[in-house]
Amino acid sequence: MAGRNAQERFQILERRKRVAGMYLQGMKQWEIGRQLNVTQQCIAKDIQALEKEWLASAVVAIDAAKAKELARIDRLERVAWARLAALVPAQGKGHDSHGTEAQ
Repeated sequence: MAGRNAQERFQILERRKRVAGMYLQGMKQWEIGRQLNVTQQCIAKDIQALEKEWLASAVVAIDAAKAKELARIDRLERVAWARLAALVPAQGKGHDSHGTEAQ
């Protein structure tokens, strides 16, 4: 949308919102174009731009979900290690490497 004024950019973004809704409802490109009084080629370009945006959004969402899940796993690991440490007697004084009393 480079080289367009603010009003033209706004009109394109508004049209793309409508295109997205119709496209997701399963309408054909030529049907969308006819309803919006633009060519099928214009709709194809809009859909291409929308799909690029959707893909970028999905990547960001996946990255955020991965980060959240990794943080959850890190927390669970810390808790598990802490509980394990509390259950296993200290190695050394009076115990061998298997945790049994030394003789």
